[in-house]
Amino acid sequence: MSPNLEISIPTTSTTTSHTSKPYTIYNITLRLPLRTLTLQKRYSDFTTLHTSLTSQAGGTLPPPHSPKNPGLEAYLNAINESDDGRWRDTSAWRIFLNLPSSNSSKSSLTSALHSTVNGPGSNAPITDPVAWLDLHRELKSQLHDARLSLTRRDQASTAQAQHEASVQAKKCLVRAGTMMSSLATGLQNLGSSSSIRGGASLGEGGAKEAKGPAVLRETGA
Repeated sequence: MSPNLEISIPTTSTTTSHTSKPYTIYNITLRLPLRTLTLQKRYSDFTTLHTSLTSQAGGTLPPPHSPKNPGLEAYLNAINESDDGRWRDTSAWRIFLNLPSSNSSKSSLTSALHSTVNGPGSNAPITDPVAWLDLHRELKSQLHDARLSLTRRDQASTAQAQHEASVQAKKCLVRAGTMMSSLATGLQNLGSSSSIRGGASLGEGGAKEAKGPAVLRETGA
């Protein structure tokens, strides 16, 4: 299942011209964590998608029988919410929905994590919303580990144990601080990117943890 993507086809429109017969345009709305997109597709695009998915991934996939938007919306969501992710992993699916490639997301995240070791600016900034969310989850994990280390420090019965816990907490907080810098820069890049249309919003936790060192102060280090 792909929980970070919501798909709907709320409206359609009819296009006419002097050179071709009227045809229906399906306005597909994609709600991602950092942006909302609207795509326009013809029914023939759906049939091409189905053929490509079957060719690239195999398996049994119900065809988009109905040219009505409820049927096509159900078709897309059946793929999007399936426990079998083979169709979502194909290039046909990502191209149809204008989604970033999984390799692009992994590369962007790897660069951001690498910068936590070599310092800010040592690698390319995050330019992909999926990688941004992955790094944000890693930030939360580092802060959680720092709090656990500080708790162990306070409960330690020897000076050596207190020292070791403090060192571990400091390491986590240094990584977290660098991640915050990468997240803030990535947020600016995503906000100014021409590929983001229709506005973008972060969850409350994401916005707070990306903005600065206040979260670090809350740990008491």
